[in-house]
Amino acid sequence: MRETAALDGMRGVAALLVVGFHVVIFTLGVRIDQPLDTGPMMTHASTWFLGWGFIGVDFFFVLSAFLLSQPFLAPTTTQTWRSYASKRLLRVLPAYYASILLVWLLFGRADHWWFAIDWTELWRHVLFLHGFWPDSQLDVSAVYWTLAVELQFYLILPLLVLPFRTRWWPVALAVAAAISLAYRAWAFVPGDVLATRFQELQLPAFLWHFALGVAAARFRKQVRARALAPRWLDAGIAAAVLLFIVAPSAAFGFETAAIEADTPWFITLYRPLVAIGFTGVILLGCAGPSWSSRFFESRPLKTLGDWSYSLYLTHYAAGAWLLLSLPSLFALDLPSLAFVVAVWCVLASGAFYWVVERPALALKARLAHGMASRRGLQEPAQAPR
Repeated sequence: MRETAALDGMRGVAALLVVGFHVVIFTLGVRIDQPLDTGPMMTHASTWFLGWGFIGVDFFFVLSAFLLSQPFLAPTTTQTWRSYASKRLLRVLPAYYASILLVWLLFGRADHWWFAIDWTELWRHVLFLHGFWPDSQLDVSAVYWTLAVELQFYLILPLLVLPFRTRWWPVALAVAAAISLAYRAWAFVPGDVLATRFQELQLPAFLWHFALGVAAARFRKQVRARALAPRWLDAGIAAAVLLFIVAPSAAFGFETAAIEADTPWFITLYRPLVAIGFTGVILLGCAGPSWSSRFFESRPLKTLGDWSYSLYLTHYAAGAWLLLSLPSLFALDLPSLAFVVAVWCVLASGAFYWVVERPALALKARLAHGMASRRGLQEPAQAPR
């Protein structure tokens, strides 16, 4: 993991991108009794890049595949299905369930339909099945849809990596691209934003993301072994961001598309292109020392990366609660509002990390160490991210 230290800071930045995007969502509708004019707000979001923030999710999907597939791709691996499944569940479940409890504590009596929890929503979310119903996919907390997709990916990962262990990996990557693009083209329903959103936020739409992460993991050591000069690593990261993230974002524009998903080309192509850019950033970011890696390895970003899962899980409820409790904050301009909400959410996530996530990580590390000892292996007591 020392070779991927920069990824901690990248995680933190990706989580902040999602926070910024949801600030825009809050201004558009969290105060249901006081709707705002969405035109100027979305224009400002585009100007300040907040409208792009949802792509932080795309980074997390690629990163998950990149990190989790490496043990399965190793020539000799001690990874078993039992140890893999137990580590994933212990990593995800405690903080996830605690965040659901937090939503109930903040909004259980507020009767706000964004965060409504009844018995149906509860069992669907507890079992990660909420993504299969349009009326549950973005309920309780809108960020939870990604957890459902992630868990489905965890289930298929041991099979997904098999062709990437062979010389037929380009075929596997091409098949994943074909499936995702075809599914995304089908997912777009003209004139029906809700149906489009429901279908587009499913696992097949992101199979390309996960396949790219696995492919990048396959070549991580080869890229690192080239010992590229720092300036070339930085140039490569900049090129990946400009060509596959900034350029497509500028081409599609986000005055309306980020919210309304109003074109088939946007649904079909935008996020697959962004995934290519993030794959380049991840692969080059841990390929050797560079200005970029030093920036992402800085202490503030490292801490933010440590808190990123807690930040991702709690920011939607914490941010909405702050704005509903202090509606005077809506008088701020969008950048100032985003800054205030982001600071609040980071502080809240830090508390959540120390109270919930860190103890869960310690438990996961002890159990993983005990399982390894029973198999006669030596594993570090500290759990990998």
